[in-house]
Amino acid sequence: MQFETFGSKDAPAVLFFHAMGVTGASSEPVARYLQEKYFCILPTSTVYCEGQKYAGKADEIRQVEMFLTSQGVTRLALVVASSIGADLAAAFLSQTKIPVDHAFFDGGQFAQISHGTRRVMAPFLYLAIKSLYWSKGGTLKKIMWCDDDAIKPYFIAAGKALTYGNMRCQMADSLEDRPFPPLTRKMQEHCFFEFGSGEEHFKYREAVRKAYPDGHFPVFEDHNHMQIKKAGAAHIPDGFYHSRQVTREIIEGSKAFTLVNVREDADYWLDITVSRLNVKDVPGDVLQYKMVLSDKGGNEVGSWMESIRQVQNDDRSWW
Repeated sequence: MQFETFGSKDAPAVLFFHAMGVTGASSEPVARYLQEKYFCILPTSTVYCEGQKYAGKADEIRQVEMFLTSQGVTRLALVVASSIGADLAAAFLSQTKIPVDHAFFDGGQFAQISHGTRRVMAPFLYLAIKSLYWSKGGTLKKIMWCDDDAIKPYFIAAGKALTYGNMRCQMADSLEDRPFPPLTRKMQEHCFFEFGSGEEHFKYREAVRKAYPDGHFPVFEDHNHMQIKKAGAAHIPDGFYHSRQVTREIIEGSKAFTLVNVREDADYWLDITVSRLNVKDVPGDVLQYKMVLSDKGGNEVGSWMESIRQVQNDDRSWW
């Protein structure tokens, strides 16, 4: 693996697991946004490191933990995983002895695919990713929903380093047709499994909810795969987490309800979605925050909507 870092080692640490077909540098825009307050670690999978041989998820986790130790990281404030990076991140969270405070999965690739199908997929994935290098990013639109020039260098670098052997070995132990890695209830409570309503990976959401019933499952309406990340650091809706926190504090403070950590124990369930709005004559982005209250039988009891926009102050807080 190869590692890139941003920020001070003395700051809370954030670890990124990147998507398929790109290098760890694909998380640079977010890391640069966070570097004043966090120590960001961006590994590039061995799959996309020239001259290196992929030996499996266990070895990837070993390399990550060794690097964290070498940097003096004894706790992770956040783990961020994009697309197939979710496959490695879930295994990491299940196995690591390093305490992790929170995890955010962006459009996680939670497919459960048979071994034979994954073997068939390997050469096609290899050619698709190599084509991005051969065409200097020209084939990106055929593979993804966008072909923004800003993200092409990550694909080109990955395609250049990729070998068929590494792709075949990665697919041999990734996206396996078996239960997802076990996560403790406490860890699930601090996991956010986010999907865009318009992305193909949205179909995995229910399977993930069943596997991790104590997790959080925000939906970005009308967003495609990893679109919230592609929007760039200046558009990150950090107010979403703040709004959830405030909502919880209000409910707890009312003394009218008792919050439980297991869905099956709840009489009511509050589901939250976020969508981006274009509002005429309003500068900056506006997010619509919607809450739907359902009873134990899944019947809607009520719903509420609120809009929040980014205030152009020094720390770009959301209100």
